[in-house]
Amino acid sequence: MANLAPYQRQEGLTWKQYLVGNLFTLAGNAIIAKSVESGIRYEISNIADGINSLSAKFNYGMTLILQQLEAQNKSFENIFNKLDEIHETLKNPLLTKATEYRNMGMERLARGLLDKAIESFLESEKKNDTDSFVQMQLGKLYMYGKDVNYDIVDMEKAEKHLELAHRYGEA
Repeated sequence: MANLAPYQRQEGLTWKQYLVGNLFTLAGNAIIAKSVESGIRYEISNIADGINSLSAKFNYGMTLILQQLEAQNKSFENIFNKLDEIHETLKNPLLTKATEYRNMGMERLARGLLDKAIESFLESEKKNDTDSFVQMQLGKLYMYGKDVNYDIVDMEKAEKHLELAHRYGEA
């Protein structure tokens, strides 16, 4: 509440003039107070709107970050899986070499290089002699390995490798 000046007769004002003057002062202060209150309410409303807008933008931004983290997580999973595969390869170098020779033998067999295919399969057998697939391929080559350029048919070896293929395939 505004402070009123004390009434003093020596100022030359009547009591009525004093009250009317103070009434205008009080009314002016009330209008100013009302205006300030209205302005404050308006600014508080603006602040609330700004906070709501900021909240929406923050939520959107966090959603984008979460999506990026999920995508990176999938990438890291793929990387870790590849590293696990590499680790397994390094733990079993003989099996890895055997698989490489087996694949090389299949590629050479597909190109019709029977002598080179049998060399690759035999190298694979040296690294992993219990691979039933390699034993089967050796048995088939020794049984049917004849064309214009090569004749590697050997029925004893064919029988031996086919028996091993059956044995290892059953295990």
